[in-house]
Amino acid sequence: MKTGQVVFSKMGHDSRKVFLIVATESQTDGEYAFLADGKQRTLAKPKKKKFKHIQPTNTVLTLPQSLTDSDVRKLLKPFAVYEITKKDRFQESAEIQALQEEQAFDDWLALEERSKRNYQKNPK
Repeated sequence: MKTGQVVFSKMGHDSRKVFLIVATESQTDGEYAFLADGKQRTLAKPKKKKFKHIQPTNTVLTLPQSLTDSDVRKLLKPFAVYEITKKDRFQESAEIQALQEEQAFDDWLALEERSKRNYQKNPK
């Protein structure tokens, strides 16, 4: 991974968010990238993440010498379409839960019907 590369976070509370690699570092316990999005993670305080926790894209941007947070936001704006927010994830999980509850009810109903049929065939 290179400085200027657009990446997505795979793990943590910021998962599925788009970032720009502003620096990289190798340490004995692994390789790290310093990520900025220009909003929550500014150039003054970038997020340090292991390479295995970020998903690289094929896009490597040429960064200007005097990069600002505003520049980072403008560079990442085309990629923000692919972000999935917490609200989307919450709504998605609520829909999944509703489907699971519906499936559980359908399974219970089918079991009740089978029990009734078995009882009618073999009354005590």
